[in-house]
Amino acid sequence: MDYSTLAQVSQPPAPEYCLLWIDHWSTCMTRAEWSGWMQAIGAALALGIAIWLPWNSARKSYAATRRSHLKTIATDVRIADRQADVYLNSKIKVPGYRVPLFGALTALPWLLAEGKLTTPQTTALIQWYVDAKSFNDSLDLAQQLKKDGGLWEGEIGRTRNKANHLVKGGKLSRFDDAIKVLGQLGLPANSLERIPLRVNLDDEEAM
Repeated sequence: MDYSTLAQVSQPPAPEYCLLWIDHWSTCMTRAEWSGWMQAIGAALALGIAIWLPWNSARKSYAATRRSHLKTIATDVRIADRQADVYLNSKIKVPGYRVPLFGALTALPWLLAEGKLTTPQTTALIQWYVDAKSFNDSLDLAQQLKKDGGLWEGEIGRTRNKANHLVKGGKLSRFDDAIKVLGQLGLPANSLERIPLRVNLDDEEAM
């Protein structure tokens, strides 16, 4: 007689442990079975966390980069509004008042490459930067004409028209459209407020 086989047959079944003490076949397993399930669940959780952590980090980094680009454009628009307003209301016409274009080579191309802008949004932002650069170019031309003894006064009218595109309000304003787009893209309202800016006119040359 094979006594080892007899011992295995006569050995009582392993005790089972039931989930929430619910005595049902679907909720009761042995200690070894529970251990296997716990290991499988733990491995699945570890895998999920390993996937989620870098994804969440990348998502936050992307959101921060996007917000930074929006703020860069908003800063350009607000400062240009201030500079153009001072230009329009001052007797000093050259050579100051250039507006910053920090976002022209960084923020705007990034947003365009993102591919989420609508056609009107794209047009509004590009048109604003075109007008801002045109304002700067007109100022540079007036300054150069004055330096060379040319008829620089004739450029003032064109520069004023370009300045009207950069100030808030009015039929010619590009400011309102640009600010509206920035709000649509998720820039907080408090980031769209006009920033205080002092313009030093002491060194400027009066007409």
